[in-house]
Amino acid sequence: MAYYEVFKGTLTPQWTVSDRGITFKNTVYPWDQVSNPTVFNDPRTRLTNGVFQVTLGGKPRALAYATKDKARAREALAFIQDKLREQELIRSGVRPERLAEAMRETDRRRNLILFNANAIEDIMAIAGQVIPHSEELYVALKGTFKEYLFCTDKMVYIHKTGFMTGHTFGSGGFKMPYANITNAEVDYHMTTGYFELSSGGLQNRPLNYWNNKGNSPQKAPNAIAITGPVLKGQFEQASRFIMEKAGENRGHPTVVVKGEATLAEQIRDLKALVDEGLLTQEEFDAKKRQLLNI
Repeated sequence: MAYYEVFKGTLTPQWTVSDRGITFKNTVYPWDQVSNPTVFNDPRTRLTNGVFQVTLGGKPRALAYATKDKARAREALAFIQDKLREQELIRSGVRPERLAEAMRETDRRRNLILFNANAIEDIMAIAGQVIPHSEELYVALKGTFKEYLFCTDKMVYIHKTGFMTGHTFGSGGFKMPYANITNAEVDYHMTTGYFELSSGGLQNRPLNYWNNKGNSPQKAPNAIAITGPVLKGQFEQASRFIMEKAGENRGHPTVVVKGEATLAEQIRDLKALVDEGLLTQEEFDAKKRQLLNI
């Protein structure tokens, strides 16, 4: 269905947003001539206009809208941002037939709050095979071997492949809804350890990183082997995230100091500011690193 929205503020020119681009003062600016959309003024009363600042044809323009159209204008801003991301992907060489798939992947990357930056391409390739498109991905980590942890808005996934995980051919998968999870923890000693998920119906047993038989974490379906302080810290953060979500899904939210948001809530709030144009991506990344202590 074609997209077409018309806006006009008090005593300001009309402008429209459509699949073709942005029309302002009777000039159509196709998407390759549009850039830098930001929220310039967020209306607080009915007497003031809302204003987006957008560069059209190389010139900054103020696009005003009436306060009553605020919700519709925010949807239009999201549409503009998506169209500009499409342009970036096209310029980077993405073929038109892969555009929708590439957009879904960039959406997933924008939602991530915890991931291995040095292995993100490998991780996202696996995520594309394992995670349904209907779920939002928040955590994407890789363990010591070809072991992957994914946390979405609905489920926790562990995916394993490769000889060291007991899958010389093919792969193995494990998933669990948050409501079924009783514990997520890291057991770490000296330089090695493992991350492990527990539930009421899952019989856990002691695991040993150095034992390459049945009780090694790399071969256990609900565990992931980890080495080094960086992985240890990342999987500890993932454990806290999982337990917060488990508490929420069981109807018993994690206890939080009054007036203090959970880590996930703080990051989601910051992400909303980026989407609204009130915070740059660089500022968001810096604040996220500060919150995650990385």
